Parts: sequence; structure tokens; C-alpha cells
Amino acid sequence: MFTLCYSNLMKKILLILLISFFSDGEIEDKTLLKSFFEGCVDEVVPEFDQMLGFQFEYCGCATHGVANQFTYVELGLLSMEMLGASEFEQIQIIAANEKLVGIATACVAKAFQ
Repeated sequence: MFTLCYSNLMKKILLILLISFFSDGEIEDKTLLKSFFEGCVDEVVPEFDQMLGFQFEYCGCATHGVANQFTYVELGLLSMEMLGASEFEQIQIIAANEKLVGIATACVAKAFQ
């Protein structure tokens, strides 16, 4: 369907993470979360061209999920893993990450409500 806004954004996130302090808590860096949200909203998803509200709802939910469920270290490692990967490999990496799949599933359901 779509890469759930993660693939093209990882380079930008990695740079922000390299500057940020790595902690075990939730992600609270406003710049990082804003970049994640904007990258998600800017992603072209032809299936949802007529449903912009859906994409905004999904992206807000996904940003919130990443902020609450990932640490800086986890997101940084994921970003580094995706950095040199092809689009197909990035989709596989995303699909293999249980946290991202859980976030995406919950957010798609929420956006369709």
C-alpha cells in the first residue's frame, strides 16, 4: 500500500538523532517529531488523494505512536538500517519491525473511524 511515511524520512531523522541526546525515555524532541509528521503528510499516497483528512489523522497518530513507543536509540538504529536500503528493502525493514506495524495498524483503524 504505502511505506507509512518512514522510508524517505529516515535520513533526516538520523541527522537529528545524531545531534540529540540518546535516552531510554520517549521521544520529546519537537523538531524530530515535526519532521516525522511533515514527512508522513508529504508522502504521496495515490490511494488517499481524495482523503487528505485520512492522511493527516494517520500521520498524527503515527507520530504520537513513535514518540511514545520508541526511544531515541531505537529510532536511530532503525534510521541507520534504512539509510542505504532500496525502497523494497525499506518496506521489508518496516514490515519486520513489530512496533511500527502495531502503530501503523492502530493508526489506520483510527483514521477510518
